[in-house]
Amino acid sequence: MPLCSVIVVVAMVLDVLVRHSNFSILYIIPLLLCAKLNRRLLLVKFAMLLVCLTYLGPVVRDIHSGQPLNLQYIPNRHLVSLTLLVMTAVLYFWQGVTLQFRRGANVSYLQSSAPTLFEEMEESISRLVVVVLCIILIGMLLVLDMITPVEINFPILFAIPLVLATWSRSLKLLWALVPVLSACAWVSFFYGAPMSDYARQRHVTERSLAFNRALANFVVIVVAIIMHVAISRRKKAMTSGRTPIKGPDLTAES
Repeated sequence: MPLCSVIVVVAMVLDVLVRHSNFSILYIIPLLLCAKLNRRLLLVKFAMLLVCLTYLGPVVRDIHSGQPLNLQYIPNRHLVSLTLLVMTAVLYFWQGVTLQFRRGANVSYLQSSAPTLFEEMEESISRLVVVVLCIILIGMLLVLDMITPVEINFPILFAIPLVLATWSRSLKLLWALVPVLSACAWVSFFYGAPMSDYARQRHVTERSLAFNRALANFVVIVVAIIMHVAISRRKKAMTSGRTPIKGPDLTAES
């Protein structure tokens, strides 16, 4: 948790000090790191805290500067909150499945009972299904990003298909999505809908919008690295015969 706390504090300070920038997207990183503690209740509480901090930063900044509250930041903050909540739900499910088979299980039970359940899971969530879901989700986000004003940063949600892709346990798929997501972010930035008049009136610059896009791309890369480690750990555990659980291992080693 010390690293999580440091990241949260740094992101919060930057979110308050830097105007027209959405550093709350960095909260996705400590959320993934918190999942490694294998404490589901703590994960939910931490996610709720991060959601509150997502909206607190710009409010504190506007109050401190003596300016009226800027409503322009709200859509992007909603996107960050949505990403945090969806990822929390996915991580909560993964941790529950993992704990179910680690709690008091012996090797013979794992070898006899666990594969049956996860053969069914593998049948329902195959690599092909994961790829199709990722393509559909990325396509929807790209279309929405193209038709909405450029200041609405839909690439914030790109962490969701990236985490979803880890169900395939394919490192190739995971890293293949990174340049695709990055390209989608910049295609919609340069060729999508222009900035709204409201944003121009609030003196939002294209430089700040480009910075927010770059920040979203940075988070995608960090998420990919974290999930790469999780997938590699799971493959190693399955090879050694410790557990046949599907999906990435985001829990701490016992």
